Amino acid sequence: MLVGGRWQAEDNKYDSRDGRFKRQDSKFRSWIGKDPAFPVESGRYVLLGCYPCPWSHRTMIIRKLLGLETAIDLVMLDSIISEQGWRLAGDTPDFDTDPVYLHQYYSASKPDYTGLVTTPVLWDRKSRRIVSNESADIIRMAATEFSALGNNAYDLYPEAMRAGIDEIAGFIYERLNNAVYRAGFAADQAAYDEAVIDVFKSLDRLEERLGQQRWLCGDNPTLADVCALPTLIRFDIVYYPLFRCNLRRLQDMPNIWNYLMRIYRWPGVAGTCNADEYRRGYFSNMKRLNPSGIIPAGPLLELPAIADPD
Repeated sequence: MLVGGRWQAEDNKYDSRDGRFKRQDSKFRSWIGKDPAFPVESGRYVLLGCYPCPWSHRTMIIRKLLGLETAIDLVMLDSIISEQGWRLAGDTPDFDTDPVYLHQYYSASKPDYTGLVTTPVLWDRKSRRIVSNESADIIRMAATEFSALGNNAYDLYPEAMRAGIDEIAGFIYERLNNAVYRAGFAADQAAYDEAVIDVFKSLDRLEERLGQQRWLCGDNPTLADVCALPTLIRFDIVYYPLFRCNLRRLQDMPNIWNYLMRIYRWPGVAGTCNADEYRRGYFSNMKRLNPSGIIPAGPLLELPAIADPD
């Protein structure tokens, strides 16, 4: 993390309060298009993300689905966290004149920044500062402010449905996306039990809902589905073994599993997924849960073979 703009080890990144994991609020929350300092402009903004991070994943999915690859560049970070935190991957030559570590983008944006250094980051090349490090905002900006620069293949955030989409996405965040972390980093039995109950109650609710409809908000895919995929696709290979969310596998829930395969088959989505990097990143980086750093051989995730155009 950064303290007064200076890097220090992130030993307390997943500290719990009263035994319960508490996620830090995102501190960069500007909005492209609404903030005059950040106009909508193709090629101006860069998304920095990494394969293991589920919050990065949702932004990578929306960028691909909406055809924003030209409008918003993507720079990948190494899956393994270095002594100075997230580091730009070696295959990013376009960024070789910019900072090497993600924390340098934070301190460039706010020299006295104190807090965690997290992904994803939406970076403004012109002003050389962070626009947002809140994935929920980034995906909504992509679906609204950047819609004219994309392929118009999907309307994932239709105005008439936004309240309902936000409600379902909020449920997914509280009871699934973040709940698996509450289970994994619980500091006592009561906090763990509470989190695991939340996880599997929410999965049961999704299993029932998806037995009645194809998508979380009805007949068509929305941002709520984009928010669900990153946790679901990591569940059996990471959250089941490492975070001890091990009452059942997703493969034992037929409606959720079929739904996951449906999302995975969206054009381009498979190219945003990398099960080997999920396993490598989580088991290597989270030494509190896996002190040896040994990366397990399995479990394997049986995903359909899909020819990705990229």
